Amino acid sequence: MHFNTTKSCLLAIVFTNIRGISLPSTLKPRFEKNGTMTCVSNYYLNGDVCTECPAGYYGFNCSSPCPPQTYGSNCAEQCSCSSASCHHVFGCNVREVVETINVH
Repeated sequence: MHFNTTKSCLLAIVFTNIRGISLPSTLKPRFEKNGTMTCVSNYYLNGDVCTECPAGYYGFNCSSPCPPQTYGSNCAEQCSCSSASCHHVFGCNVREVVETINVH
């Protein structure tokens, strides 16, 4: 019985971390064999801690802007406007959204 309870708890923790629900905004860096510090994907080295990517960026060292049609924190938001008007940090251009609302 104890084994099944432990197994269930571990699965819940792993699932939660995979889905990105409970990852903290800062993590400890990894120390590589050559002595450098690195961070996991979607974090960047900020002094001696790894900090979550700012809104609009993702990947190794947060070096990539969100893919087309996505924006915001963890690139989790979807734009409802054209790709040309979708900003990787802020989303749809406010002017285009207002024009769309006025047309309908």
